[in-house]
Amino acid sequence: MKLQLFPLTSSWVTKVSLITYILVFLLLVRIHEVLPASPSQKDALKQGIDLDAAWSDLETITQVPHPYNSRANEVVRNYLLERVREVANRYPTVHISDDSISNISYVENKVTGIYVEGFNILVKVEGRNKSLPAVLFSAHFDSSALALGVTDDGMGTISLLSLIEHFAKDQPLRTALFNLNNGEEDGLCGSHTFFRHPWWKEADTFLNIEGAGSGGRPILFRASSAELVKAFRHTDRPHGTITSSDAFSLGLVRSMTDFEVYAGRGGMNGLDVSFYFNRDKYHTMDDNIANLGSRAPFWTILKLTRDVGSHLTNTEHHEEKQRPVYWDVLGRFMVVFGMDGLVWLLPCTLVATVVVTLGMGSYVWYMGEQPSPSRQWIHFPLCLTFSIICSSFFVTILCKINPLIIYSSPYPVIMAIMAVIITSLLFPLHIIANKHGDDPSCIKTILSTQYFLFTGVLVLGYIQMLKRLGFGGFYFLEILHVEAALAIILDLGDRSWSAYCSSTIIRSQSEEPDESTQPLLEIHANPIRGSESDRESVNTPEPRNLWLLEFLISVIPLSVLVLQLALIVSAALGQTIADGSSPVIVYAGLTVLIFFSIVPMVPFAHLISRKVFFTVAFFFIALSAYNL
Repeated sequence: MKLQLFPLTSSWVTKVSLITYILVFLLLVRIHEVLPASPSQKDALKQGIDLDAAWSDLETITQVPHPYNSRANEVVRNYLLERVREVANRYPTVHISDDSISNISYVENKVTGIYVEGFNILVKVEGRNKSLPAVLFSAHFDSSALALGVTDDGMGTISLLSLIEHFAKDQPLRTALFNLNNGEEDGLCGSHTFFRHPWWKEADTFLNIEGAGSGGRPILFRASSAELVKAFRHTDRPHGTITSSDAFSLGLVRSMTDFEVYAGRGGMNGLDVSFYFNRDKYHTMDDNIANLGSRAPFWTILKLTRDVGSHLTNTEHHEEKQRPVYWDVLGRFMVVFGMDGLVWLLPCTLVATVVVTLGMGSYVWYMGEQPSPSRQWIHFPLCLTFSIICSSFFVTILCKINPLIIYSSPYPVIMAIMAVIITSLLFPLHIIANKHGDDPSCIKTILSTQYFLFTGVLVLGYIQMLKRLGFGGFYFLEILHVEAALAIILDLGDRSWSAYCSSTIIRSQSEEPDESTQPLLEIHANPIRGSESDRESVNTPEPRNLWLLEFLISVIPLSVLVLQLALIVSAALGQTIADGSSPVIVYAGLTVLIFFSIVPMVPFAHLISRKVFFTVAFFFIALSAYNL
């Protein structure tokens, strides 16, 4: 008997499933919560960054709240002005404009008239090729009246100060403009008044550094083009997703940044980078150095600004206008391509996977394989409908009773939603699929087929959404469909091989008739499929260990992408409920993402041990009691 290393049994499927999801979740939480430690001063200097000096600058400008038009704001402004003058005195390519005269009147949100005098500090570092458009770097140095402004936006301001010194020492190809702007907290005043200064016409690209939380990982909030995102991924720890840009477009994030002004009034292409962790400390006295925990967040934005800024200023062309689709993978690298490419890719992969799957399925049917009784076809749609109803009910109850629980306890919320999906989707499927005692391998085939069809329907809907609305945040549906297609192709390929081997055995066992007794006319059975009695008398080759490969392909990549996205949503959008965002949208979005991390388990639901479902149900009760 042939030894199977990973047989398709309940024990093996249960073990692999538990180990996979636990390891993936713990890995993602660690990446999400823990930043790499900052280097020592010696190692930082080797990378061209004076970390101690930058840290001292940050401590100096964040000792007290310094809102626009206050005495403390004037002290901070004078300190920054003195620091850039020190650089300008040493390097002739550095020029300063102490802009105390630019002023502007404008209407905000179509209802409020504003007149403002900016008091920005503008710095120009000449590039080697002055014929190329300049790159603008922007951060605001004023704080909220009730905050010290370490993350919003002290770290961004000092990062630009460090970048000025770097460009002064190592002249870039393009000219670099810096707008250390004032009055952002009072209506994006500093970016508006920038357009009253003659230097603004020199730039066509910008990088805006903002802070909408306290510490943590900086994220690429928005980007104007795919080419600029490709520049952003040159940093060591790129972090971002097109979903955040969609959230701004839908009004789910109500905070505004200078990105709106530079991209709107100025018509420039740019990147909007911001901190988003610990929003409960945003615009409070808790936005201080002590709550950073370490220098790691500061080092991350210093390094990011240096890496991205260097690439932007040393690239000749920034002309591409194509909207980007992008996401990072484990904070290590970033996938990016144009929206047009995604619109073209979706229907092509859909047609290709359907054609291949139909071809292989037809061959399996022709060879006489019977994957599963017809009664199994209704099980997945019924369980899917039941799960949607249960998840919607749970979200509704959560929004009614305790909508702010995610503000302080995001992980219990995530685990409770995960538990309700497991118990309402996979457990009923497990019970129904095993009711008639059908072959587990046959059940897996029919569930894989239904799962593949389900993903195809989702991709069709996503194509229409892209064409009408242009939202790229559901990019993972393409990955979901491709993984489901690969899994069913492997399954059908395994069955095709088994059927081929059976037919080969049948043909080899067939005896050639004697020519003297062979009739002139004879009706033959299918030489490939053989007769029914032939197929029953031949032992089908033992299944290969492809189920594990199917599991790994369909579960791991997607769960990594959507659970990572769920953590971002819980940290960013989850804390905007206090700002007036709808809790229903926040919890519903989180539920959808968690659902897509669980749904790849559908083909294996019938083989998961019932003890797992009972344990999950117990945790759901406990977590619900805590959350509600």
